[in-house]
Amino acid sequence: MAQSDCETQEPPYPEFFGVYPTPQNDTLPDGTIFFSDGLPSACQGEPYAFDLTVVMPDSIFAGDFLPLFNFYVDIESAILTNPTSIGLPAGFSFETSATNWTIFGGVVECVRITGSSTELGEYPLTLSILASSPDIPFDVPVDFGGYVLRVVASDEECFTSIANAPSLTFSEAYNFPNPFQNQTQIHLTSKQNTSLTLTIFDIAGKKVHERSLQTQIGENEWTLDAHALSLQAGVYVYTLGNGEDLVGGKMVVK
Repeated sequence: MAQSDCETQEPPYPEFFGVYPTPQNDTLPDGTIFFSDGLPSACQGEPYAFDLTVVMPDSIFAGDFLPLFNFYVDIESAILTNPTSIGLPAGFSFETSATNWTIFGGVVECVRITGSSTELGEYPLTLSILASSPDIPFDVPVDFGGYVLRVVASDEECFTSIANAPSLTFSEAYNFPNPFQNQTQIHLTSKQNTSLTLTIFDIAGKKVHERSLQTQIGENEWTLDAHALSLQAGVYVYTLGNGEDLVGGKMVVK
């Protein structure tokens, strides 16, 4: 279990103790939809990296986890343990932003599922947390299950990580504002004049938009309109590539 540069999900997300996106078809009050199984499918033999957000509030209602404790308790810290129920596919691992896998009360951290595998199949996953409270004389184990990581053939809908080797053609792409409600601008610095393809995926790895673009040497900027592209509130991943190099980022529609 390595230290990770994973990114926590942009708010809004529930303040309740939990892992997000959830593995159900949940709709938050702001309209954000989390998709079934919580994880996009991995492409066979391709690099994959997907981040989950772990929310650790200052206190929780103990009765939600321990029926005999009908009161709120303070959370000092929690340790992420045993991050998989049956084992990740060969070539995959878990990483976290939390030092020594310890999350403190009132802090939001992230967990990254990363790797590459040629083994097709379905892999149920459970993220386990051991929470400590000064109000309870023992650590409280809490499991967040229901996640399924699928490794599928590359001709199916699947998610390829943007965390590849550094691009020789482009600098790192970013979009601003992010999160956004109506429009956002994608910025990219190119080292050559080239044609590229912009591709946008939803959180389930389904392609929702694709277009061809032309870059000039230096700074480039393109405007995306959420309404014109029929982008609902939620988290999206976009890539910019020319067949040789690939960069990208994560955007959040409010």
